[in-house]
Amino acid sequence: MSHIENQETQFENLLDAITDAVLHNPDDVRAVIARHPVPATRLDGLAELIARLNATLTPQQPQDRFVRQLKRDLVGQQSGLLARLRYLPGRVQIAAGLAVIAGGLMLFSRRRGFEIPDTIQDAEIPLLQQR
Repeated sequence: MSHIENQETQFENLLDAITDAVLHNPDDVRAVIARHPVPATRLDGLAELIARLNATLTPQQPQDRFVRQLKRDLVGQQSGLLARLRYLPGRVQIAAGLAVIAGGLMLFSRRRGFEIPDTIQDAEIPLLQQR
């Protein structure tokens, strides 16, 4: 481990100790600062900054919708019929689209009271098939 990495690790440990003291035992901050070989005047500003950040930044809960969307993005799962159809081959997508259109037209014509031609109405229907 190089000298610079060692100094960075020591500084990270110092910041961690000061942050823990500010968050959990504010009366102990002076004792934590006194334990380290860095001048206290340089660390007072850091301790004050940590205390201000702690007072200013409040924890936020994300909305459920955001959490679900983030999970889908990270895991790669997509929900819904359109998302599942997207991964089908092109011919299957076209067939599914035509089926939806045909079904829609059938429902639409049925709702409008589309009249059955007379030739079909006059045909003899066996007794078992009549409703």
